[in-house]
This record gives sequence, C-alpha cells and structure tokens, in this order.
Amino acid sequence: MTSRIYLVLAFFAFPLAGGELTHLGVPAGDHVLLEMVAGVRTGCGLAKIDFVRTFPDGGAGAEPFRIPEDRVLVATDVDWYYFDGTPGIVQVLRLFVENLADPEKRRKVFESAAQLNGLGVGGANARMTSGFLVSSDARLCVDVTPGPLGTPLRLSKLLVRGYLVAER
Repeated sequence: MTSRIYLVLAFFAFPLAGGELTHLGVPAGDHVLLEMVAGVRTGCGLAKIDFVRTFPDGGAGAEPFRIPEDRVLVATDVDWYYFDGTPGIVQVLRLFVENLADPEKRRKVFESAAQLNGLGVGGANARMTSGFLVSSDARLCVDVTPGPLGTPLRLSKLLVRGYLVAER
C-alpha cells in the first residue's frame, strides 16, 4: 500500500478599507511602474536620466517620481532594451540607489547583462526573488557599461516595477 502526502498552499488576500488587494496582497494603489525618461533637468548622469510613474489609466507623472515620505519602494522587476550598439559585445545595465541630500552616497543595487545580437540590439527582463529597496531619502540612477549611455541615447527602454511599503 502506497501512502501519498499532499501539500496544499492557499493564499488569501483581504481587502483593506477603501481598496482592493492585488494578487500579491498589496493594495492596488501601492503598485509602482517606473519608466525611464532622459533629459530631465535634475536627472542622473550625462543623459540626465530619471523615472516617471506610469498610472493604470495610461497617464504618467509630470514630475520625476520620488518615494513618498515614510515609504520604501520594493523593486521586483526590471526590463531594459539597448540598441545600435557594437554587435556581439555584452552590455551591462546597472542601477544605483543615490542619496538625494548627498549624491556621494551611491551604491549599486542591480546588474543585468545582455549580449547584443548581430544588429547591435539586446536587453533583458529580470524578475527578482528578493528585489531591492529604495527609501524616500534616495532615487534610482542608471548606468550602462561599456555603453555609451549618453548621446545618442541607446538605452531605449527601462522599466522598473515594484510596490510601496511602510518604512520600518
């Protein structure tokens, strides 16, 4: 006689007052999709890159996204696309957390590599198990190595997905 063991996993999401929870149990309004924009006056690096928040109705924030006070962004996914590079080389996208008050306080939190194809095009979609955090005292900055990152801008797409949680 053979015995079988069954493992049943269940996830229950209960709505909070005034909002629905997503499949992750996060209030829908706390999900964040950030899209890279270049040429922002206060942006990072030579290309002056920053991020705007994309909204569910297709709109986007008019100003660069900053994490609200007493909140932390948990970044869980990064999608990026590089074009018009040298065919066959490996481009590495790097994201940094940079302190808003002291830009010298800057640490690498993410790296993703992609080998460019014969047309000099490549990119990656990264899904992180643990992700990384960005506090309200910081912002995300971007670099590509060996690049170039700047003029002309060859990093044509960079999306960062995640959600906001209370700062502890």
